Amino acid sequence: MLPVEQLFTMSGTSQAAAVTSGVVALMLQSDPTLTPDHVKCRLLASGRPAVNSSGKLAYSVFQQGAGLINAVAAVNSSATGCANQGLNIGADLAAPSTSAVRPTRTPTATTTS
Repeated sequence: MLPVEQLFTMSGTSQAAAVTSGVVALMLQSDPTLTPDHVKCRLLASGRPAVNSSGKLAYSVFQQGAGLINAVAAVNSSATGCANQGLNIGADLAAPSTSAVRPTRTPTATTTS
C-alpha cells in the first residue's frame, strides 16, 4: 500500500468518463445483449451517493451525479426499466427543432465598377 503522502485525489468528468467507460465495457463483456437503456439503468441502480462520516451527502447531486460507481454491482445487476422513464424519444425527434432555425440574413449590397 502506498503511503498517504504519495496519494492524491482527482475528480470531475474527465476522470468519471474513463472509469464509467471501463465499467460499461465490463458490463458488455459479461452480457453483450445489453441495450443502452439497460446499461444506464444498471449503472444508476448500482451506484451509491457519496456520504460523509455522519451519513449525510458529501456533495450535492449536481456535484456527484448518480454517486459512486460500483463496477461489481453494475456487472452483476439484473435491474431493468429504471432508465429514461417518462421520456418519449419518438416525440422529441418528431418535434420541430429550434436548433434548425437559421437566423435571417440581410442581403449584402453589391457594387459594380
